[in-house]
Amino acid sequence: MAIKAIIFDLDGTLVDSIYDIGTAVNGALNFFNLPPSPLESYSEMVGDGLLTVVKKAAPSSASADLIQEILKKTFEFYEHCYDKQTKIYPSIDQLLNSLTEKQIKLAILSNKQDYFTKKITESVLGKWKFQPVLGSKENIPRKPDPYTLNQIISDFNIDKNNCLFVGDSGSDIKTAISAEVTPIGVSWGYRPVSDLVQNGATKIIDHPMDLLYYLS
Repeated sequence: MAIKAIIFDLDGTLVDSIYDIGTAVNGALNFFNLPPSPLESYSEMVGDGLLTVVKKAAPSSASADLIQEILKKTFEFYEHCYDKQTKIYPSIDQLLNSLTEKQIKLAILSNKQDYFTKKITESVLGKWKFQPVLGSKENIPRKPDPYTLNQIISDFNIDKNNCLFVGDSGSDIKTAISAEVTPIGVSWGYRPVSDLVQNGATKIIDHPMDLLYYLS
């Protein structure tokens, strides 16, 4: 069956946002006189929202209250740097142009906070139409729970066989499998290919334009 819609993860799939995320968290850690982490190390921390990143970056001795204070300060820093160094991966523009020409519906589902998911999409991916663009919200299950992915497909009013879910993490793969949607893993993101395979990925692409192979 022909593909009519593709739902993408954001960070590590469409955009490389590690340096802005790391800058914001390190800014918050510095504010509380805590040691920062190397910016490159944040690629191993992302994927489950900023709270998880802060927990991993902060000292293990940090209290729950301190973690919340660091998170609050991280949001303040991130507000000023969320798109300073964040950029699309090479050839993503070419892929999105091709998908748009083919009139394929595009959507984004991220575990990043909904506010920043929308801000980054507007700033960095504003040339293309993604509808809907959804991030993490309170009281709504996050990936790998398939709840929101199922909601997106239902709103598209198309068969699940006509959809792909594209992401760089095992969580993305599990989300798609749970929703009975074909998962496509990408090798250029923040997680090793082994993580994708271990979570059930059988289709992994090394270049954005390789995704076109799966459209029919």
